[in-house]
Amino acid sequence: MGSSNDQQIRFCRTSDDVSIAYATVGEGPPLVKASNWLSHLEFDWKTPIWRPWIDELSREHMLVRYDQRGCGLSDWKVDELSLDDWVRDLEAVVDALELESFPLLGISQGGPVAIRYATLHPERVSKLILYGSYLCGAMHRDLSDRYKREFEVLVGLMEVGWGKDSAEFRQVFTSLFVPEGDRNLQESFNELQRVSASPKNAVMSFRAFHELDVRKIAEELDVPTLVLHADNDLRVPFVEGRHLASTIPGAKFVPLSGRNHLLLESEPAWQSFLEEIRVFLGVSSKRSQPSSQQMTRRLSDRGGSDSPVNRSAVRMARSPNITEGQTILQYKVEQKIGEGGMGVVYKARDLKLDREVVLKFLLGYSNAGESLLQRFLREAKAAASLDHPGICVIYEIEETEDNIPFIVMPYYKGCTLEQIIERGNVPVNEIIDHAIQIAEALSAAHRAGIVHRDIKPGNVLVTENRQVKILDFGVAKVAGADQTKAGTLLGTAAYMSPEQASGGDVDSRTDLWAVGALMYEMVTGNQPFSGNHLAETIANIINNEPEPVSTSAAKTPEGLVSIIEDLLSKQVDSRIQTAEELVARLNAVQPET
Repeated sequence: MGSSNDQQIRFCRTSDDVSIAYATVGEGPPLVKASNWLSHLEFDWKTPIWRPWIDELSREHMLVRYDQRGCGLSDWKVDELSLDDWVRDLEAVVDALELESFPLLGISQGGPVAIRYATLHPERVSKLILYGSYLCGAMHRDLSDRYKREFEVLVGLMEVGWGKDSAEFRQVFTSLFVPEGDRNLQESFNELQRVSASPKNAVMSFRAFHELDVRKIAEELDVPTLVLHADNDLRVPFVEGRHLASTIPGAKFVPLSGRNHLLLESEPAWQSFLEEIRVFLGVSSKRSQPSSQQMTRRLSDRGGSDSPVNRSAVRMARSPNITEGQTILQYKVEQKIGEGGMGVVYKARDLKLDREVVLKFLLGYSNAGESLLQRFLREAKAAASLDHPGICVIYEIEETEDNIPFIVMPYYKGCTLEQIIERGNVPVNEIIDHAIQIAEALSAAHRAGIVHRDIKPGNVLVTENRQVKILDFGVAKVAGADQTKAGTLLGTAAYMSPEQASGGDVDSRTDLWAVGALMYEMVTGNQPFSGNHLAETIANIINNEPEPVSTSAAKTPEGLVSIIEDLLSKQVDSRIQTAEELVARLNAVQPET
């Protein structure tokens, strides 16, 4: 595997207010892949078609991918699709990540999108890589009558069979894109078609990329370009790749042997393809990192590199290498107890004070590192500013000899609400008691201007003496200091409020929604909103109502059901408005002991 890190999926909004999902994985300088037809960030991560691409391209880079509008995890509610629309999607992702200069990869119709972006933003695109691509869609070529009939047949197949569980109709496209794929790979591609787009959007995309035309603007490109094309590609003729390379000034053309439109890891041309790209990008198998000068320059552009936080960002560009038994300052590491998207957590002993503690280390980062570091330190500062028994204490913010920052916290004996829910049959009085303690802790946070934004069972610890502790302020929104870009989606999908899931503005009432989702799960044993994939979960949160509590837990007191329903109101103003109001209502329904 190319990168041991999980991909990080986030959301941004385009200039015309469309929600776009994007993902990053790997370490090193950025490599941006323009989206192409049939993508789904979550599904692609697991499929034998795209996972080898992801692993290899993230071996020396931070690979940036995204789902174009109408596709994958991005907004499916689109009325039309065009080259300009797809360029806006790419612009939104690049702006969200604040990338300054990067090589850009375009595959198939992602090629014209990459070309158009490069002509609009020449200062950002350092190199251009085009695979299996073309200058103009088929509707601008000299088409035979047979091809025109084939095109309409394919459109008809999409309209009739794209969304069906049966894959017979989609197999036609699979045979054109990966004719030499084995059964497992072809089944995966069939499923990718189904989950990546609705029949309507599939047809709209198919028609739109047949209308693409960048012949004139390609002549204006002034960027080092590498063009690669399979000599027997069944979808985009080899001659189109050759024409593309001959049109772009100074482009290098590399023919590859094969029939698949999407290059497979099993093909002999795979290694040649990778070697050509690595040579073109000037990288080896050794993972590369931005220089300290580059990091300093980026930080300086955002307000100076002399602060302790920024000096750490300049020095730190790798993941922590921690081993059990290791002593860091006065802390002896005992065992790893958890890992998330931002940090890795170890149980340790404070040798000076002879007490058990938890050490949370910042995972490695690359070009987005300073924002990740700011989030990590904001977690510590947000939690440390709150003096409440229901919020995890922060002892210290320290730094290893390798300049890796970590937070020192108490080690609490107990279990998370997630573990409690998994056991099942949580008594009503315990549900209410847990919810009251959570609400009281959130009340303290909200009064201090802090919105947690990631309340979920795994972030709520119940100690052995039944004291609730809220953990992980890593994505907290701090009044006057929040640096989250508009449209960025942070948190855990199943517990997000509708406004949070759609990338909108959030306030303390988002946390109250999450408490409602958490209470619903404690009562019923099920999440109120879920789905087979992230996009389905988010769509359910925004558009659908949860199954009534009475369906799974008929004996739940009416007063408690009413509180849960009010917390899960999709209209923010109809929700319980404050944590204090929630505490009062919960106390009113608490059974007498």
